[in-house]
Amino acid sequence: MQKIYLKDCLPDFVGELERLLLAEDRPEFACQVKNMPVDMDRCVISEEFCAMLCTGLQPSRGWGAGQTTIVLAPKQGNILVDVVDGEIIAVEVFCRKDVHEKLLQMQYMAARAADGPESASRGDASLAG
Repeated sequence: MQKIYLKDCLPDFVGELERLLLAEDRPEFACQVKNMPVDMDRCVISEEFCAMLCTGLQPSRGWGAGQTTIVLAPKQGNILVDVVDGEIIAVEVFCRKDVHEKLLQMQYMAARAADGPESASRGDASLAG
């Protein structure tokens, strides 16, 4: 499992997500964002600038009754925060080229690292962001 922290790959987005959650009076979730892991093996990134950032947490009983989706209103695009039993499980980001491109870059780098040190050392300095 390739897991990184959201604050390490998208620090500006972390601040935005925290502010948006606080604006929705959801401080219990805003405090989870800073140390939110992103499971790069489970991220879904489409060609239409949509992405689903999965934390790697899995609900013990499926999505079920403890599932909530918080709809946020950013200045650009759309953001949905999926929560199960008080824990952020995923963040869905729509129409955000900045987030989409960075996640594609991180997913590519994670895949290269999983292939072994020789493939990661062969280059792609242009992807270091």
